[in-house]
Amino acid sequence: MSAAIAVVLAVAGTWFARLQPIQQGSTWMKPMSSGDAWELENSALTLGAGHSHNILVRQEPRAEITMRLTLRNDSSLDLKVIDPEPALAAKRAQSPVAIWQPQSLRFSADIFSDKPAGKLTPPFTLAPGEEMRVEFTSTIGDPDRRFQRNSDGVATLSGIEVPLRFSWFGIPRTQNVPLDVQIAISPHAEDYLKPKADKINTPAR
Repeated sequence: MSAAIAVVLAVAGTWFARLQPIQQGSTWMKPMSSGDAWELENSALTLGAGHSHNILVRQEPRAEITMRLTLRNDSSLDLKVIDPEPALAAKRAQSPVAIWQPQSLRFSADIFSDKPAGKLTPPFTLAPGEEMRVEFTSTIGDPDRRFQRNSDGVATLSGIEVPLRFSWFGIPRTQNVPLDVQIAISPHAEDYLKPKADKINTPAR
């Protein structure tokens, strides 16, 4: 292989790896939790700026939170969504058990109903502009061990991403899709509630 071809292939590979075709979609549904949790419109907590969704969870090691939302193919090409487990496993390896452990991803074609139909099992194709429903379940560890707390004694999680695997032209890759959400964890969560708080203690499925 000539040096020129090798350079072209390297540049093309870098360009391909930087593409971010999957974006958060138009729909956010009420999350689910295995314990007491609330989705907040207003809060006494300083959760930081720039998050459209704030979830307050009573501290309970290994509590489950399921976020329900849509993701969209923002590219001009079909892509094939493939088995997410290798990406979930990689995320778990990066995140100590004491903090945050992504567990599962479920997909559905029904992006509006509270009880989704049209289950999608990878591999399946997502057309340009098309959205899919995603249920992303993770467990929260013990904030006392690793989490940094603010002046209210509350631990926060931000930078939450959905590790999604897809293929283009038969080439698999992983994209970590950032979510516009922050999770706050406190042993006395109810102390920080204001009237506009929606309890979400529906058991995670």
